[in-house]
Amino acid sequence: MQAPEAHAQSNDSAKFFNGDARPTGHILDARQMRDGEAVVWLNHAWFQQSPFSSPPKYLSFGGVWGVNDRLQLRLAAASSYGLQAATGGLLDTDDVGTLSASAQYQLHDWGDWNLGVMGSIEYINWQQAIPVGGRLLTASPAGSIHLPVTYAPSDNFAFNAALSYSLFPHFSNSGARVGQVLSIGSGVTFDPAGPLRLFASVNVPVAGENKLTASGQLIKETIWAVGGSADIRNGWSVDLTASNGF
Repeated sequence: MQAPEAHAQSNDSAKFFNGDARPTGHILDARQMRDGEAVVWLNHAWFQQSPFSSPPKYLSFGGVWGVNDRLQLRLAAASSYGLQAATGGLLDTDDVGTLSASAQYQLHDWGDWNLGVMGSIEYINWQQAIPVGGRLLTASPAGSIHLPVTYAPSDNFAFNAALSYSLFPHFSNSGARVGQVLSIGSGVTFDPAGPLRLFASVNVPVAGENKLTASGQLIKETIWAVGGSADIRNGWSVDLTASNGF
């Protein structure tokens, strides 16, 4: 569920989220929130056809704020819970919490195209002591950098592509190590006339493993998502997404 605090109409389709358009969680978009605009969200995910006998659940909330017409900030908090049964003892805690902060800057725009850069840092609270390199850690840092490109010939359609590099801890049955993932993603958003908006995305890991299996092995897998959003009233909307990742 999302709600924009303000929005404005403009012909700058490739630079800004105009009209009812807003950032989508599964798509890296080079468009910006305008100066002073904000979006907040609350998400909950249920896992279906999971390889885990007791699938975990995922809850997140946060917001995006346009500092000016070229810079926007994002803050989010998330929790994965129900993990103890799901991982069969791989984690001795039932939930893992994360806090993240990111900044996105618009590098350049030309015509219907826009190029941005985004950096993110995260604090992962494992809520337990995990042996790593002879020490016991209860929290871990993570980070990523992204280069999104957006083609938006109108306020109703946008195509996005992004190159991403992520650095984060990997914990599996084989031990603990630093994980690195280089990936390429793309997505489209379509906003036809009326209250509905549609989107689809795909993210392909080029190097590194990005998915933990029920057996505790790390594998490389393409992540896809499709979904839609329906306006309710007073700027609020309800989003529904199907994905093999979150």
